[in-house]
Amino acid sequence: MEPTYFDALAVLATLLGSLIIYYVTLKRPTAPLPPGPKKLPILGNLFNFPQTNPHIVYSSWSKQLGTVLICFFAI
Repeated sequence: MEPTYFDALAVLATLLGSLIIYYVTLKRPTAPLPPGPKKLPILGNLFNFPQTNPHIVYSSWSKQLGTVLICFFAI
């Protein structure tokens, strides 16, 4: 089956639509993020989670960063 004019038009429309969506989402203003603990490139904050007395560490983080921290406990 040979490619037709409509196939080329569909590919062109898809590429054009993708570019428009990309540039519209790129131009959105983003608010600055609140301060937080330092992160490692791939592991993130994995090593920042406290091993003992998490309530004390979360309380000190809350006082230091001025934000409300939510902790999720593993059951």
